[in-house]
Amino acid sequence: MMLKTIENDHVKLLFDPQSLNIYLLGDEAYSIADKYTRKLPLGEDEKAKRAEIEEFVKVETNLLKRPSLESRINEYKKRLNRFTIVLTSACNMRCRYCYEEPKEGGNKLAYEAVRTIDEAVARKAIDQVLSSYESVVTIMFFGGEPLLNVKLMERLCEYIEEQTKGSPSRPSIGIITNGTIFDDDVASIFKRYSVYTTVSVDGPGDIHDYSRVYANGRGSFADVSAIVDELKDNGLPFGIQSTITPAHVEKGYGVQEL
Repeated sequence: MMLKTIENDHVKLLFDPQSLNIYLLGDEAYSIADKYTRKLPLGEDEKAKRAEIEEFVKVETNLLKRPSLESRINEYKKRLNRFTIVLTSACNMRCRYCYEEPKEGGNKLAYEAVRTIDEAVARKAIDQVLSSYESVVTIMFFGGEPLLNVKLMERLCEYIEEQTKGSPSRPSIGIITNGTIFDDDVASIFKRYSVYTTVSVDGPGDIHDYSRVYANGRGSFADVSAIVDELKDNGLPFGIQSTITPAHVEKGYGVQEL
């Protein structure tokens, strides 16, 4: 039996990678399990206790009736949790922590360097993914700011709906947006295709506006807050995604404050 011991802050754990179960051990049991996993010699009494630990793990695994690791891997191969389509690298913001390297002159995501996905390529990618998996849970639109290419998003949503019509496992559609672009057309698309919106909000106004700024340096919190209210008013499902940075710590923001 392949087991692994883990000790952290005086907490002693035993991990069974076959079942993915984790067990909290006392000092004596941990000492024996740790020796066993590191192939160190055990005394006769320790061997007997090791056998008890192994038997306990086997019984617990059987009680939970979890499928084997191999069968779960095979199951995961049939299902894709998320397929992300980057609609464009264009963005109307210049967040301080953006992963894009600054272009000449200090501008990020400079428009002369913008890359937009070709619609034919996007359709082929969708076809490939849908044909490769029995189930695709979510197709997510991302950027840059994906709503700068909202017309392409609309056409691809329509294509996804056409290709999965009648399927018992139609993927949900989602988008990750900076929350600064929203109008009646966007609301209509979101409603028509049941789009789940993830809005980037880093916390209260002072911390959000420190990092998430427009090209002119102006903070975006007021605009994002107004659009979150519009999502609520339109009855559209949404969630919030925050990027935690050292600035949060410096300003005294923890998880509860956010």
